[in-house]
Amino acid sequence: MTFQSGYDRMPLLIVMALAFFIASCGKDVAKRAMEFQDSFHVSGLAFGPNDGLLAASSVSSNEVHIWSLSGQPKLVNTLEQDPDDAVAAWALSYSQVDGLRFAKDGSRMLNAHNGGEGNHFRIIRIWSTASWEPIADVAEEKAGGGLTAALVAISGSGKLAIRPRGMQLEAFDTDTGQMAWSVSLPVPAAEFALSPDGRRAVIVGIDNSAGPPQGPRTLVDKLCFVDMEARAVGSCFDVLDHSTYLYLAAWSPDGRYIAITGSPGEVAKGRPFPGPDLEILDASSGQITDSFNTFHDLVTALQYSGDGRYLLTAELNKVEIWDSRHKKLLQQITPFGVSGLTTIRGGEPPITAAKFSADGRRLAIAFQGTVRVYELK
Repeated sequence: MTFQSGYDRMPLLIVMALAFFIASCGKDVAKRAMEFQDSFHVSGLAFGPNDGLLAASSVSSNEVHIWSLSGQPKLVNTLEQDPDDAVAAWALSYSQVDGLRFAKDGSRMLNAHNGGEGNHFRIIRIWSTASWEPIADVAEEKAGGGLTAALVAISGSGKLAIRPRGMQLEAFDTDTGQMAWSVSLPVPAAEFALSPDGRRAVIVGIDNSAGPPQGPRTLVDKLCFVDMEARAVGSCFDVLDHSTYLYLAAWSPDGRYIAITGSPGEVAKGRPFPGPDLEILDASSGQITDSFNTFHDLVTALQYSGDGRYLLTAELNKVEIWDSRHKKLLQQITPFGVSGLTTIRGGEPPITAAKFSADGRRLAIAFQGTVRVYELK
């Protein structure tokens, strides 16, 4: 029998360590492919259905930029909202976060806005992607302001633009901008997500009517299902306990699960969350299947990949790619690849938007005005 000394084993250990390092480097599911600089701080991103186009919007501009990702990134269209008056122009300068949606067939794109105190300004503009000319506008009086997630969806056929407004869920004809129907909701919607087949939707909101008549009101976070074909509200369930504000919702592409996130309520600000801030629900029953306490900052993105393999979460200082049940962290991406730095401590630019492509092959991340595009395994 032959024995190796410690010195004899050193080359073997070095080779094994190098092999482990190479294998570890290969575990990332997203590989950086390209980068470009936009002229504004990007707050909304949407891939076109063929992945060749990427739309970008901003809370500081009334423009939408259309980028070609074939070869080197190239700005190919600038879409202007063209407001009717000065009040409308001011209102449109507050474009809603993540307010861009493409129809599945690529024929239309929605750009949603969050206005201020003006009257009769456009809140949703519907574009033809063949000509990049506006098809119709959805306007309203006294829309509320605020940099919140865009509560808007487009039906699978592309014929309806759907959004909640207060205690109503409203659907608009994308050819005319006129309301097609509405459904009364049991709670005002803070977030809204349409199922992949378009037959159901979930709205999540805060019920502030609970509690004794003469006592303090209790804020209860609710998730309710809406049957889009029957145009009726179904079951409602309590979610995200312990003083959290509902923020984002995402439906898995197979229609089996719904992920929802919250941000800390007044009781929890500046401290760890007292309860779960991400929950995954069974879409058939509405029952919570998994709860997690995972966020430390404002949540800026939540999305399942189109192939159902990944769950994307993003905060101001990091993007994380998880397996679809949020059990295993597969990759963490920071603006400059330096972990541990936050927008407060380290001076990294905040992550303002993150979005998977429809087929799950690409990921776009905006760090203020810088947009990076990754290829996914």
